[in-house]
Amino acid sequence: PLRTRLRGKVVVFFTAGTASKRGVYERASALGVRSVIVDAPGTWAADLVQEGVIERFIGIDMAQSEDAIFKDALAVIGELAYDPVINSPADGICTFVELNVPMTARLAKALKLPGLPPVAVQKARN
Repeated sequence: PLRTRLRGKVVVFFTAGTASKRGVYERASALGVRSVIVDAPGTWAADLVQEGVIERFIGIDMAQSEDAIFKDALAVIGELAYDPVINSPADGICTFVELNVPMTARLAKALKLPGLPPVAVQKARN
């Protein structure tokens, strides 16, 4: 069952989306997913750690260049195995924000995680 397969898995959500996505994070928590959100500092999702919905929020500067965001995100996700809260590498990465699908695909490929091939994502976009 899905619950068994997801329990204890570390899933990185690259950007949280709008507050309307809160239910997704609550459901992931109920399934035993160890959720990590990587987004701009101070977004609504940062409070989800204190509320016990997600395990970690990592803020990075989303106003920088795409390459700088990629480099920073790659570094913080790669360090999850050494993070005192997570202490495990990421098992997966996803996003709910259409504009971040290309970046998420690049990160999945670089981290050797399941995901859409960046070339396919690029071809599917206008």
